[in-house]
Amino acid sequence: MFVLHIIDAQTPAEALHNLAQVIGPGEQVVSLGPVDVPAGVSIQVRCLRRPMGSGILAGMANAALAAEAAAVHAWSLPAAKAGELIARRGNRPMLLSLPHFPLSRDFRQLRRMVESGMTSIAVFTDACRRRVLAEGIPDSAIHVVPPAAAATLRSAIAREQARQALGLSDRQHLMVAPADVTHRSGHKYACWVLGILRQMRDDVRLLVPSDGPARANVEYFASQIGHGDEVFFTAGRLTIQEALAAADLALLLPEGDCCMWSLAAAMAAGLAIVAWETEDIAELAGGAGALSLARAGDVRSATAEVLRLLEDQAASTSLGARAAELAARQFSPAAVRQRLGEIHSAGCRTASA
Repeated sequence: MFVLHIIDAQTPAEALHNLAQVIGPGEQVVSLGPVDVPAGVSIQVRCLRRPMGSGILAGMANAALAAEAAAVHAWSLPAAKAGELIARRGNRPMLLSLPHFPLSRDFRQLRRMVESGMTSIAVFTDACRRRVLAEGIPDSAIHVVPPAAAATLRSAIAREQARQALGLSDRQHLMVAPADVTHRSGHKYACWVLGILRQMRDDVRLLVPSDGPARANVEYFASQIGHGDEVFFTAGRLTIQEALAAADLALLLPEGDCCMWSLAAAMAAGLAIVAWETEDIAELAGGAGALSLARAGDVRSATAEVLRLLEDQAASTSLGARAAELAARQFSPAAVRQRLGEIHSAGCRTASA
């Protein structure tokens, strides 16, 4: 089945990483205007005209694309505005993958799109599905599709090369906060954890390999903890895979359910992970002891978990191994691609009925 994937400038980098893991042979990715594809994301993107910056006008201008695809897959809500018009022109089903629980103001548009009968929604967790359901979206239009993350070989060579680029030796313990730098992704909490740890030991550093709209705020916050030069911002210099290879453990401390792909990628890399104990994170962890969970919002609790793993290498290694084992079962790109194919096929049958 040929699927037309639609992205735009507001599509999160994590969604692009996820897309790169599940795109099928010969499928096409089109962008509404220019998009910065993160380093390490292997997708070919065809840029479409976006008249007056409008997704609706972009859909009208590119409606003929529907003839080339059996289904449309939008990877952000703004991209779905154009995708809906393209799908409707060709009587094609559209799937909208939501990177996180939508803002309240977005649900009116989501309900309208779903009521057309052509659009369904994919979310990462059943916990998120229940919250979307409570907002009036029909259960039949909501699909749970876990993030796709291929196993990453954290080789000694990759580790050494990445650490050399950062000017680090093996003596330093490196934490990585791999999520996109948004206002909800918890990088300030990660900096806070570093600040507390540095009162007890001098061998801890923090790596922020992604970019995002909150980067300037996080950089300022990092400078205020007194160890700003020990927080490495490497967007455009290290790929996520290189950052995971360099790190000793990962921090995922978001507000809400963003960062789910980054969590899956860190698990697939076999890293020990300290994360908030939220519904979404606990669900992806599978209740199998694959993560070290701290009380959500409790920086002291998260710091204690990090310190425990830094002081107990055997526990850290075991935790990372369990995370990698779970990720291989739950986040396999082949399995996620098959799940998406089933959803697209079911939508095609509904559209032709």
